[in-house]
Amino acid sequence: MKKFGKILMVFIAVLVLSGCVKQQVHMEIGKDGSIKTTIVQAISKEYESYMGEDTVGDSAKMKELGFKVTKYEDESFVGNQYEKTINVKDVNSDKEIERVSVADFGTEKYGKDPIFTKEGNTYKAKFVFDAGGSGESAVDMSKAEISFSVTLPSKAKSHNADSVDGKTYTWNVPYGETKEINFEFTLGGSTNWLLIGGIVVGIAAVAGVVIFLSKKKNNPQAPLDYQQPAEPQVTSDVQ
Repeated sequence: MKKFGKILMVFIAVLVLSGCVKQQVHMEIGKDGSIKTTIVQAISKEYESYMGEDTVGDSAKMKELGFKVTKYEDESFVGNQYEKTINVKDVNSDKEIERVSVADFGTEKYGKDPIFTKEGNTYKAKFVFDAGGSGESAVDMSKAEISFSVTLPSKAKSHNADSVDGKTYTWNVPYGETKEINFEFTLGGSTNWLLIGGIVVGIAAVAGVVIFLSKKKNNPQAPLDYQQPAEPQVTSDVQ
């Protein structure tokens, strides 16, 4: 565990003194295969004065790793937000991956080492989120908001998330505990073929209408394929 991992552990250790922390990691996976990762490290505003100018984390090191660094603030917390976008094609393997630490998302590994196992157009993830600490503290750490979440391009084929909101899956990790995160999703494949099929059918329908109207215009006096019946021949029995 390097850089971000160490930053995270120092961050958690300092917050043991306060008991009020927000540690969130979110991945947003687009239909184009992009993966936008957002990491939030924040502390209760009540303790902001103890953290110094950088508040939490290490902005300089995260910038070196290619993260966009911005200040984070909501009604109760203040801290830093780190964002970085990579592509799924750069981080998948056809071999089974035992598991990946969420702490690695803030290191030089992220975007280079595989984090998904790919089978056809299905991607499988097996992450572990270590919330750090021993699980025991002199203060109430039950207020800590520690979580991992992912927004997928389509509904997950399988998952073990604690909660689901549309296509967003969230795992809450109690302070001092480790949680394994599993999910599967698809990119491309059958969806694209259905779209192409729909376009082909639509073009064929339009072409049929055009041909019909063209024939109708060339023969406005009679329906298409209509043949005037022959006049009956009248014979006379008069000699």
